[in-house]
Amino acid sequence: MIDSIVGTAIEELPEGCIVLLETGEGTEPEVGMEAMRQLLDQGYSGMVLSAGQPLDKLIERCKNEDLDCERLLILDCVDGDAKCPTPELTDNVVRIDDITDLTFIVVSIISSIKKLPAKKFLLIDDIPAMLEKNHPLFFARFMHIVLTNIRHFHMSGVLVSKKDGINKMVRAEIAQLCDRVIEI
Repeated sequence: MIDSIVGTAIEELPEGCIVLLETGEGTEPEVGMEAMRQLLDQGYSGMVLSAGQPLDKLIERCKNEDLDCERLLILDCVDGDAKCPTPELTDNVVRIDDITDLTFIVVSIISSIKKLPAKKFLLIDDIPAMLEKNHPLFFARFMHIVLTNIRHFHMSGVLVSKKDGINKMVRAEIAQLCDRVIEI
C-alpha cells in the first residue's frame, strides 16, 4: 500500500520539485525507503540526511531493497562516530556528530551537492527526530535554508514527517516552501 501511494506521488513530481510526505506513526522508514527507490529508479543520485535510523540499519535496508547505494551519499546524524558497516561505502557517508549543529549540517549538504552528478535529490528521513533535538525557531530557519538551497541547486527534495509529529509553526514554515504536501 505505502509503495503504491509513495510511488505514484514521486512519479508524478517534476524534476526540481520539493514534497513533504506526512506519514502515520512508525511508517517513516518505509516511506523514506520507497521514496529513495522511486528517485533512484528515475535516474537520480541523492543525499539522505538520516536522523531516523542508525547507519547500519539504513545500509542494510538499502541492500535488502536492492537500492544502488553507490548513488547515495548518506549524511548520518544518528551514529556520529560509529564505523561504517560497509567499508566500500565509507566514501559515501558523512558523519554529523551533533544533530544540533545545524550550521555544520547545512555546510555539509552544500559541500556534498558538488559530489553528486546531475539530477540530484535530498531526502530528509525523519523531520520530528531532528526537531526534538533542536529549538523550533532554529529548526524552522534551518529548514528554510536547506529548502532554498535545494531550489538554488536545481535539486528535488523529499521530506518525511509524522502527520502530527511536529510543531505547527515549523510544519507551516516547511509546507509553504514545498511544492506539494502529501498525506500517506
